[in-house]
Amino acid sequence: MKTICPHVRRFMVVWLLLAVSPTFAQSPEAPTQDSYVIKQSKPRFYTGAAFVGYQGRGLSEEFSNIEYRTTATGLAMNYAARFYGLNLNLFRMYAFQDWAFNPKALWLVHWAEAGVNIPLVRQWGGGGFFSRYTLQLFANTALYKKLYVRERNAGGELGTKYLETGFPQVYDFGLEFRRNLLQARLGYLLQLRQNVVTRAEFASAPEDITGPYFEVAVGLGFWSKREESRVLRKKETIVEAAPPEVHAQVQFTEPSGNGKLEGGEPASLKITLENKGKGTAKGLEVRARFLENKNDHVNFPQTMRLDDLAPNATTNLEISLVADRDAQDAEIEIEVEIFGKNMDRISKEVRFALREYDATDEPPRTTMQNPEAVAVVIGIRHYQYAQVPSVEYAERDAAMMREYLIRTLGFKPENILPQNPKELMTAGTLKTLIRRTLPSYIKKGDSEVYFYYAGHGAPDPNSQETFLVPYDCDPNHVNSDNAYRLSDLYTDLSNLEAKHLTIVMDACFSGVGGDGKAILRNISPVKLRIQNPLLIHPNATMFWSSKADEVSNWYPEKRHGMFTYFFLKGLRGKADANNDRRITVGEMKAYLQDANQGVPYFSNREFQRLQTPVVYSSNTERVLTDYGNMAVK
Repeated sequence: MKTICPHVRRFMVVWLLLAVSPTFAQSPEAPTQDSYVIKQSKPRFYTGAAFVGYQGRGLSEEFSNIEYRTTATGLAMNYAARFYGLNLNLFRMYAFQDWAFNPKALWLVHWAEAGVNIPLVRQWGGGGFFSRYTLQLFANTALYKKLYVRERNAGGELGTKYLETGFPQVYDFGLEFRRNLLQARLGYLLQLRQNVVTRAEFASAPEDITGPYFEVAVGLGFWSKREESRVLRKKETIVEAAPPEVHAQVQFTEPSGNGKLEGGEPASLKITLENKGKGTAKGLEVRARFLENKNDHVNFPQTMRLDDLAPNATTNLEISLVADRDAQDAEIEIEVEIFGKNMDRISKEVRFALREYDATDEPPRTTMQNPEAVAVVIGIRHYQYAQVPSVEYAERDAAMMREYLIRTLGFKPENILPQNPKELMTAGTLKTLIRRTLPSYIKKGDSEVYFYYAGHGAPDPNSQETFLVPYDCDPNHVNSDNAYRLSDLYTDLSNLEAKHLTIVMDACFSGVGGDGKAILRNISPVKLRIQNPLLIHPNATMFWSSKADEVSNWYPEKRHGMFTYFFLKGLRGKADANNDRRITVGEMKAYLQDANQGVPYFSNREFQRLQTPVVYSSNTERVLTDYGNMAVK
């Protein structure tokens, strides 16, 4: 005769135990390359459970005339302890034959067992209760079992019949899947019955039960005490990730060097990132945005992504800025932000002025033709002697004057001397150019001569005469041998017998440079004698950048000498007072000397010192530039 013991034991002991047993807690932080976390769990204790379940081994068993089915419900009190993979379980259970609390038969089981679990797969998910599951091997053996059955007789009274008691020989093993409260087990059962004491009136003696089985159960449980696991960190195995330490510098740059963004001018924000820390800065991103009001005339990329920045490494990048030609004067504020995955945000602010588009450096092309005209254009920026300061914008002024002569005044490029603008203009070279080379280009009575000079001028304190300072001259020791006396220059130009003579001189002879610093040592101011060129040539016109005792200033914002800048601006159309698209000598004089928009106003505003251009001419109606039908800008 088969017994019901395996049915009841498997249903309660295995599944109730597994349903209510807690899982080993997992640290919420996963181990990374920077730290090694060692988990230590203490024994857990829990008590009490109520369960419902289904046992699918499919045994149909008979005791006398009672047929016991393969389903059951039950109530149990369970006392269990689990330490790592070892477990010990004590419980008392009531199980009913039918799904009702008025049963035809009732089984009562006392049970004790011990076993071992070996995890194969353990998944904790994101820490959620229902996301955890385990797959493990199991092996159990019973330590003690007592089973008896109570059943109703024909009169409806409930009587008790002992079936088994003593030390059982029950073993099972297999594979178990557990997902919190849901359990499934595929195992093999071996139950030896010969040593079991029976106390019942059955048709035959108990038989051994062996064979595979499959079981599913669901349980609900609560714990009287639960100790949380602790995370222990071994100092000798911890490798902390050192943080990066990124420093940023942002600088506004533009080609003119005046620190302002002009319409039509490209510029950039130069960014330098340096990692002074011991960790790598990861996922770097640079963002730029207007800090206050957006300016639609200034454009730049707003986001740039960079490679990781290693310790002690430096990287440079540029954010290109472009201002269109419709830009108006404004103050621009841009915030540059640097982000990283493992670093704090860095913010840098950049402020600069936006200035409207200035077309002075774009000479307009007119219909004027001067095929016989000859020009000498000289710009001396650097000097042979270290104590002689540079004339910062002399070469640039000379280059731009060449362009205006060609494009606006109609000169042929081959008629502009020297042919090599980079030629070192020594005293000998300068005098040879004026006295020998220039005359060979002149057609007497037909050629117009144009002379432009940007560089140092210097006085002789003893004779009170003025000199042009060539490349190889020390202005502290000027004389007729190492410099070019201004009166000699006038005489040499007058001897050319040109149709018209125009002299444009952006130099001061007071012994002070365009930046306001003295170029002469240990002298007191002198009263200079400057000869009027009209006394030499009746058709001469001279534009002198300043009076004899004034400074000819530079204009860093425009990268020109101040006088040359306004002279070119006047040629471009600003001097056309009557809007007839022609610029006369008289109009140019009035524009240059205007107290509200000319050189005197801007020199006083920028440097708080007066600069007044001087103009000599016998014919103020003489036309310098004729735009014809072109619009004057």
